[in-house]
Amino acid sequence: MTPGAVHLVVTCEHATRRVPERLRRAFRGQGALLKSHRGWDPGALAVSERVAAALSAPLFVGEVSRLVIELNRSIDSPSLFSATTAALDDSTRADLIARYYTPWRVAVKDHIERRAREGAVLHLSVHSFTPVLEGRTRELEIGLLFDPARAGEKAFCDRWRRELARADAGVDPWRVKMNQPYRGTSDGHTTALRRVFPADRYLGVEIEVRNDLIGSRPGQERVGGAIARSLRAAIGLG
Repeated sequence: MTPGAVHLVVTCEHATRRVPERLRRAFRGQGALLKSHRGWDPGALAVSERVAAALSAPLFVGEVSRLVIELNRSIDSPSLFSATTAALDDSTRADLIARYYTPWRVAVKDHIERRAREGAVLHLSVHSFTPVLEGRTRELEIGLLFDPARAGEKAFCDRWRRELARADAGVDPWRVKMNQPYRGTSDGHTTALRRVFPADRYLGVEIEVRNDLIGSRPGQERVGGAIARSLRAAIGLG
């Protein structure tokens, strides 16, 4: 990548645990669930904002909890709605798609389409994950998710992984893994956009940060700053 050759766009699908007012009754008694990693990605928004600001990139932020509608799943996914919203009537579910899912997905796609006319687009989708899932501790701290069949994505993530180690020098290096704790080709926002844009115009990368690293403002500043610095170097902006 040469300086100026790549346009960065940042998305944060699970930025909030907000439930629209008209659905509060349906979610009554689920406050603890909404506050957990099942309701949103704790810390992801703060990291997204720092990265986008540092690199002067546009940021697209989800407006509702993933338990309302899952912005990181395809429209036909059985996980699009949670157990709570899947039990709602057809009209209400259609309204959720029309209000929150379709406009957001279209806005991101249209922006990438415009920028892709000028050069390659790097789409960074920012997420966080829980340190313990189903009783098992996850040792990795940062995951870079991509499609191994796309040479550009693989080469970029190899380079970014090295830069991440340099960006936080002086402290214990983070355990950064490729395509963990999830596969980069699983159903998701970047996976859907790979079907729209060719590999020479679109690089879709998810970054997953263990949420105990970014549960406080100092952690968000440290991790967000290191991600921004390493990303700048990996892209080739110096």
